[in-house]
Amino acid sequence: MQSQRESWDETVPPDLVPAIKHLRDSFDTAHFHFGWPTTQLCYRRRHNGKLRLGTREIQQYLNVLPALQSRVGPGATHRFLTLLSKETPPAIFKGLFDLYMDGLKVQIHLIFSALLQIGMANSNQILQPPIEWAAALSRDLVKSQRHQISIWIKDVCDEHPWDPDEGTEEQIFWRKWQAPSFLIMEPSRYGIYDPQKAWERNDSETSSRWLNAFADDYILILDIELKQAAGTAALKRAMTPKVEKRAEELQMSQTFNVNGANARVNFGSIDNSMNVVHEGTPFLEIRKAIEEGIAEGIERTELLKTLAELEQAKDGRSASERYRSFIAAAADHMTILAPYLPTLGH
Repeated sequence: MQSQRESWDETVPPDLVPAIKHLRDSFDTAHFHFGWPTTQLCYRRRHNGKLRLGTREIQQYLNVLPALQSRVGPGATHRFLTLLSKETPPAIFKGLFDLYMDGLKVQIHLIFSALLQIGMANSNQILQPPIEWAAALSRDLVKSQRHQISIWIKDVCDEHPWDPDEGTEEQIFWRKWQAPSFLIMEPSRYGIYDPQKAWERNDSETSSRWLNAFADDYILILDIELKQAAGTAALKRAMTPKVEKRAEELQMSQTFNVNGANARVNFGSIDNSMNVVHEGTPFLEIRKAIEEGIAEGIERTELLKTLAELEQAKDGRSASERYRSFIAAAADHMTILAPYLPTLGH
């Protein structure tokens, strides 16, 4: 029996479905890698050092925090630490929520870049322009995880007490949950911070409305990221010269002039082959993009090194091996390098 196709893969050719599923799984993984440590840390800070039920020690989550900060970059890390230093419930909540969101921003940029490359490589199979196709699939992915935001907010504030008399739906969705007022106090939202009222609870209807507002912001924030990524990709593509096929040439004489790299002599035929020459690869542009877009450090040094090795490749085999090394080193910076990969790949 054939499995039912999901809404997202209606525009995806069957042979590309495994790759798209892998990217969707990576977004779910990002929700967990950033969502669960921030849940634990926020709950502990909000409850005077108390750990969530079933959590034996907090150190493992403290240990992973530097890796999360490195992933989102120095700007987001500075904002995170500044908010935590205020030590008020809404500031701590916003600091860890923003760290969670910044991790998702990084991942959705990587996913969009990968989808764009897939779309460009398979443009003969898809019905939309590659940029629109990649953006639409990315937006669908973001929307599919909208429910994660409500779960995160409830989990950082409280633990759902087990009640055998509750119905299954309430046990799963916890619709009776009552939100503390600090969720809408500044700097989390625009309400004036009042420490006396920070933990006052609100009715279920109000709480549900607040949760929906946070989930809507999640969609809006990541949609802005995708619009920016799509716009940048469109701009890069518009600025990239198009290679036109040569007009058919008539053989006028038996005089053969052989010039240039990979030159050929053709008898009684037109040469429609394509020469790939190192001189056409924008190594200077790529090097400039790395130096301007990546902070000084080990990652930038390694990227520049692998790029130089690729540029010095003498044959197809060594070029292929060094290209793979460059792509592996560039995995975390696809938003910067994605526009150059089609040309570099040739």
